[in-house]
Amino acid sequence: MPTPVSHAAVGFAIAAWTQQRGLKRLLIRKIQHDDSAAGDRLPPERDLAAQLGVSRSSIREAFRGLEIAGLVKLYKGGSGGAFIAQLTSEVVVTALQDMFHLGTITPEQLTDARLWIEAIVVKVAVERLTEVDLGLMEVNLNEAEKAFAAGNYEACAKITFEFHNILARTTRNPVLIANVSGMINIMHHYISIIGPPQSKYILKSRRRFISYLRERNAPMAVAEMEDLLRRAHRHYLSQLEKPSLPANKKASGDSPERISAVTAAFGPGMAVTGRSSASTPRTSL
Repeated sequence: MPTPVSHAAVGFAIAAWTQQRGLKRLLIRKIQHDDSAAGDRLPPERDLAAQLGVSRSSIREAFRGLEIAGLVKLYKGGSGGAFIAQLTSEVVVTALQDMFHLGTITPEQLTDARLWIEAIVVKVAVERLTEVDLGLMEVNLNEAEKAFAAGNYEACAKITFEFHNILARTTRNPVLIANVSGMINIMHHYISIIGPPQSKYILKSRRRFISYLRERNAPMAVAEMEDLLRRAHRHYLSQLEKPSLPANKKASGDSPERISAVTAAFGPGMAVTGRSSASTPRTSL
C-alpha cells in the first residue's frame, strides 16, 4: 500500500515551487534591468544568492528552469556559468510541439488555430509581400509539382508545408512566423504517421492562391486558404477512423509501432485506418 503523503510535505512542495517561480521572475527582471544582451554572462551563483537572499542551490534550480525555457545557456568548467541565450522562435515552436505530444492540443484545435492565424497572415501578406516573396512562392510550387509528378509524395508534402513558412515570413512579424512554424512542425509529425496526401488539389489551390496574392485580393486569398485547410483537416481525420483494435484483429497495414505512435500523437481511442501510406492513394483533398 502506498505511503500517504502528509499535508506538510504537500505544503513544502507548493512553497518550493512558488519560490522557484518567483525566483525565476526575479532573475528575468534583473536581466532586463541590467540591460544585458545575448551572450552576456550572468553573475556567479554565489553573488546572486547573496543579492537575493536565497541559497545557491535555489539559484542553480532557477537557472535550470530558465535554460529549459530557452532564456539562458548553462556551461560547465572554469569558463562556464550562465549566459543569456539568443532568443529565437524555437522557444515557441518547442512549446507548441510539447503541448501537442502531451495531448494538450487536439487535431481540431490545431486546425482552428491554423485557420485563425493563417487568415491574419494572409491579410498582412497581401499588404507587405514583394515580388521577391512571390518569386519564392512560385519556386516552391514548381518544386512541389515536380515532386508530385515524380510520385514523391512525401517530398511534395514537405515542400507544400514550407510554403506556409514562406508566406508567414512575408509578414516580417516574428510572432506570426514563430506560431506558423510551430504548427507546421506539428503537421510534419502528423504526416510522418498517417502518410502524405496523394491529390493534386492542393497544388491547384496553391496556384489560385498565388494569383489572388498577385492581385492583392485578400478576401479571395483568405477564402482559398481556409477551404484548403478545412479539406486537409477532413482528409487527415479520415485516416483516423476507428478505436484501437485488439492485437489479434488489427488490419494488416497497422504495425504495433504505428498504432502506438498515433495513440501517442492524437490521444487514446484514435488509430490509423489499417492501410499503409505506400499502397493506398489518398485523394480526398
